[in-house]
Amino acid sequence: MPRRSGPGARYNPRTCHGLQDRLLNTQFSLSQEKRDDIARQLKRKRVEYERLNDDSNADFQDAASRAQARLIGIFRDIVARYGSEKGFTVIIEKGTVYFASEKVDVTDEMLVLFNAATTSGAASKPRG
Repeated sequence: MPRRSGPGARYNPRTCHGLQDRLLNTQFSLSQEKRDDIARQLKRKRVEYERLNDDSNADFQDAASRAQARLIGIFRDIVARYGSEKGFTVIIEKGTVYFASEKVDVTDEMLVLFNAATTSGAASKPRG
């Protein structure tokens, strides 16, 4: 993963813990203004952390999706080539069609039947 530039690149968990410790240890010896300043710094650091974490998660998900899509594409190509070479009509796995010969394509016939059903008003008639 490339190194980040921008606010997330500067996040250091030690800085956040240090600010938190400083706020807790000096809460009675610092002025309210100084405590508020440290609290604001701590809040900014936490926001930086959340943004960096969200960006990293999104990058990881994108990379995982691309890798999965690539592997699925390779697998589908292999199965299609294998099915064609072996003369299979169709290769199915639990509802997923991995390969289907052009011989089993009934799309045109289904469209004719669908068009006939919808132009005759059959599609608008309630069943029962």
